[in-house]
Amino acid sequence: MEVWGLNEREMNIFSAWYEQGVRNNSAVWLYAVGEAYTPIYEGDPKKALATLMFIDIFNRADEVFDEHRELFINNRTGRIDTSSLEETPILKMEKDYATLGELKRILYKAISNSQSYTETETRLLKWHIEHFMNVSTTAQQDFEHKNRYSLNEALALRWLTVGPMTDTIGGLYATSPLELGSRKEENLAFKANRNFLNMVIAWQLVDDYYDWEGDFKRRNINMVLGIIMDHKEPLPKGIIPPKENEDWVEDDYEVYEYSQETFEDTHPETIMDMKELYQSLTKELPQEAQDFLNQRVPSFFYENWLLK
Repeated sequence: MEVWGLNEREMNIFSAWYEQGVRNNSAVWLYAVGEAYTPIYEGDPKKALATLMFIDIFNRADEVFDEHRELFINNRTGRIDTSSLEETPILKMEKDYATLGELKRILYKAISNSQSYTETETRLLKWHIEHFMNVSTTAQQDFEHKNRYSLNEALALRWLTVGPMTDTIGGLYATSPLELGSRKEENLAFKANRNFLNMVIAWQLVDDYYDWEGDFKRRNINMVLGIIMDHKEPLPKGIIPPKENEDWVEDDYEVYEYSQETFEDTHPETIMDMKELYQSLTKELPQEAQDFLNQRVPSFFYENWLLK
């Protein structure tokens, strides 16, 4: 922390983050990073730490957004308001909370003073982080107000938020454009970025299956819900009454009391589309990465033709 040039407040924040440990999803993402970038990774632990900090900071922010989405809604427009994003509390301290902006500033000091990145790379990485925040928050404003959407719209939100995030992670962890000196290195970096992005989207698809009922009630966009709406298959009870400017039509869908045991019977077309999307995302991944992802998939993925 002294090497990074942290002040007393920042030291306390970093210590609290270190002691509390990272979110489970952050650990999964770091594992996925390792799987994807093994061919070009030089084994720099300082880069790995910066990568983990970046992942966990924004996973924490995303968790706060998902659980308290109503606090980010502009009452006049019904859309997401991200103007106070930097002030969002995401880490509990002894007497208060550390904000997203505070943790991001610590990350910038870690990148600038770690001696693992050149001055030019540091500027590029900071641009990537700011670009990710701008693109992802704009995407949330454009999509997150919807109550009725398709898989393509849910996927668009994922690509627009996760895509810039994986670009940043690739630069933090393993490579940057400045380090690519040949067509072979460029191809390796491109393949690593693509594999990592596909791993993250595949993981999110499975996560969306386990969270689809809660996301429906909280009005969080979810890929599995997008598939269900495409096929007009049943949605759970607990619909929040829509505002006048929202495009929800309750009569479009059968509403029933959701039961985990009946999902395969009530959502056959959704299950088929989930399998096809999962296969398209994972079919070109290394076997180790596929094996890791397959440990988390629902049991029905092992039926028929996908996993045997």
